[in-house]
Amino acid sequence: MTDHPNSLPIEPSPPTPEPPVKKPHAPQDQRDANLINTYRTRLTAISNQTEAMASLRTRGYANGEFDEGFGACDLAQEKYNARQLAMDEKDTASRILRRAEKAARMGYADFSKIAAKVFKDNPTARAAVVIPSRLLTDQEKFRTNTTAAYNVVTTRVTYQAALAKRGYTAEAIQAEQAKLTALTQASAAHEAASQAATRATAERRAAMKALNTWWSEFNVTAKVALKDRPDLLGLLNA
Repeated sequence: MTDHPNSLPIEPSPPTPEPPVKKPHAPQDQRDANLINTYRTRLTAISNQTEAMASLRTRGYANGEFDEGFGACDLAQEKYNARQLAMDEKDTASRILRRAEKAARMGYADFSKIAAKVFKDNPTARAAVVIPSRLLTDQEKFRTNTTAAYNVVTTRVTYQAALAKRGYTAEAIQAEQAKLTALTQASAAHEAASQAATRATAERRAAMKALNTWWSEFNVTAKVALKDRPDLLGLLNA
């Protein structure tokens, strides 16, 4: 790193502000939950009526077909629950990642301020451990370049000695390196949680689509089969 070695030290930018946590689509969540419960309630009400079942049986809806409907409700509920859990885990991983990145960035910001002064007369050392702001913008650049800076310190006895006088002993540098390790682990966990949430969302949508498709055909058929029994037909809207 030899960016303008004779110029004034370039201090890193302040820690990146924490992005706001994305809120789950609560209205969609509530609509899906309501639909699952509504369909299950209506199916239960119809299936408990002997006359309604007799009329529906002539349209192909015997007990087995009702089991299919209840099964679609069960699957949709299962996928709904799984998606809610996955989103909670993603939110937790996001919070951990933000804390880890904040700790690592603040740690390096303090280190670089002191290192810039310690090595003010040593442009080679300063260029090796004081990273320009443009190389700390995203998380990947930050991890790569600060890891390199700390590694330089741990392999140069003269650098270690100079920084140790200002509190950056070998143990202190190891503590900063541990923050980077925690950041890497938190980033990996967040990525895994994000992928799991995406899969869970797709599976819930598929389950809801299947349930809606089943109900749509059943609802039309039941309205035809029960058109002369408004009392029973009313159960479809209960």
